[in-house]
Amino acid sequence: MKVLFAIQGTGNGHISRAREIVPLLRKRCETDILISGYQADLDLPFEVKYRLQGLSFIFGKRGGIDVGKTYGKCNIV
Repeated sequence: MKVLFAIQGTGNGHISRAREIVPLLRKRCETDILISGYQADLDLPFEVKYRLQGLSFIFGKRGGIDVGKTYGKCNIV
């Protein structure tokens, strides 16, 4: 069986859960990883086959959304 496991990469919570789940999936089936977004601080200890930029909010130093940086990172094509 083949599985495409997609991870929302706009935070560390999704990444940290995936670090536990993906090895279990790989024991039972052929698993490809897709990650969408770019705001995570954690790295994945396995190969990511597909990367999508996604849309992420960029937060400023005072906790609010930095609209300028968010717009600058958007890749709307």
